[in-house]
Amino acid sequence: MDERTLCGRARALGLSRRWRDASGRMHHVGDDSLRHLLRVLQKEEAALCDAPLLPYLVVTEVDRPTPLPLGVLRGTGGFQLELENGGSVEGFLHLRDEKSCTLPAVTLPGYHRLYLRDAMTTLAVAPARCCSVAMRAGRPDPRLWGVAAQIYGLRMPRDGGIGNFGAVESLARQAAAQGADALALSPVHAMFAATSGQYSPYSPSSRLFLNVLLADPQCIFCAHDITMAMHAQKDTVDQLSHLQDAVLIDWPLAAQARLRLFRWLYDRMIAPAPPAAMTEFITAGGEALRHHAIFEALHAQETRKGPHGGNWRMWPPALRCPDSEEVRNFARLHAADVAFHGFLQWMAATSLRRACEGARGAGMKIGLIMDMAVGVDPGGSQCWAQHEQFLTGLSIGAPPRYAQPLRAELGPDQLFTHRPAASWL
Repeated sequence: MDERTLCGRARALGLSRRWRDASGRMHHVGDDSLRHLLRVLQKEEAALCDAPLLPYLVVTEVDRPTPLPLGVLRGTGGFQLELENGGSVEGFLHLRDEKSCTLPAVTLPGYHRLYLRDAMTTLAVAPARCCSVAMRAGRPDPRLWGVAAQIYGLRMPRDGGIGNFGAVESLARQAAAQGADALALSPVHAMFAATSGQYSPYSPSSRLFLNVLLADPQCIFCAHDITMAMHAQKDTVDQLSHLQDAVLIDWPLAAQARLRLFRWLYDRMIAPAPPAAMTEFITAGGEALRHHAIFEALHAQETRKGPHGGNWRMWPPALRCPDSEEVRNFARLHAADVAFHGFLQWMAATSLRRACEGARGAGMKIGLIMDMAVGVDPGGSQCWAQHEQFLTGLSIGAPPRYAQPLRAELGPDQLFTHRPAASWL
C-alpha cells in the first residue's frame, strides 16, 4: 500500500497523520503504526457489517429528539427503551425527512438500551451542560481552593497499612474546616482481588466499580465486630500492626490481610442474614455487577492454576464469554464467592457515599473530585464482560503533559526545582 492510499484510508476512518504536543510541536505518525491501526479498525468495521442499521453507541442530549437512519423505521416504528435506572419507556419513531427519522426526547441522562424492530443499540443521553464550579458555588466567578491526596496514602490508626474512604471523610472534614471546597483524589476503580501485586490505580480491572481495598468496614460494622474479626485470625493483629507502622505500603501483604478480614466479617456477620440494603444494591447493579463478581471469583480460581490464569484471554475458550453455560455453572458452584464480591462492592460504595456526604455536609461547595484512569487493563473484568466494545490489539499512551519535556531538559541538580503550572483549582 503506497503512502497516498494509506493516508486516504486513514482519513476515511477518522485518523489523523499529524498531532501537536503540549509544547506546540507537530509530530508525524509513522507508516507502520498507521498500518497497524488500519488493520485493527478495518477488522472491527468488517465485524459490524452484519448489523449496519445502527452503530453500537448513539449519543444524544436530554430533552432533544435523536435523529436515526430512516432504515430503522419499519412496521409501526415502535421502540422500547430500557433505562439505566431499571425503568422502561415505549413509543414510536417519527418521520423527520426523506433520509431520517427521530426518537422522541429522553428526559433521563445515562446509558440506556434502545430496542427497535430490527436493531438494538446503546443510547448515551448526556445533560445539555456539565455542572460548573460557579453552579456549585452559587455565585458567578467564584474563587475556591482545594487539596489533593492519594487515598491509599492517607493513614489512620488501625488501618492495616492502606488508607480507605473513612480516612477520605476525615481529611475532607478537616480541610473543610480550613475553608477548602474540594478534595481531589486518586482513581478509585476496581482492581484485581486475587492478584494484589496489581495495584496501580491507573491500570484497573474495571472503571465501572470500586477498589474494594478502599472500603471502610466501619460504615457497616461496629468496632467490636471488627476487633473480634482481627483477633479471630492467627497473627493478624501483629501483622496489621506491622503494616500500619511500615514506612512504605506492602501492597501484597496489606491487601491480603484486609481481604481476609473482610471475608471473616462477611461469612459470619452478613451471609447468614444479608441486609436489605445490600440486596437492593446488588439487584440495582444488575448484569454488570453480576459479571464483575463472577469475574473476580473466576479470576481467583484461574490465577491459582498458574501465571497465565491472570489473563482471561488465555483461559479455556468456554470461560472467556461471561454468558456461556460453563460460566453460569461456575457461578452456581461458587455462589458464596460471587456473593462475597457483591458484598465488597456494596461496602465500598456505602463508605464512599458516606465520605461524599461528609465532605458536602462539612461545608465543601464542590466536595470530592475523582480522578479517572485513561483506560482499563485488557485482562480485567470490564474487557472480559464487554470485549465487543473494546479495540483489541491497540493501546493508548499517556496524554501529553506540558511539564514532561521541561523536566527532560533539566539537569539532575535542577530536577526538583522545576514547578509545574498551577493546577486546575
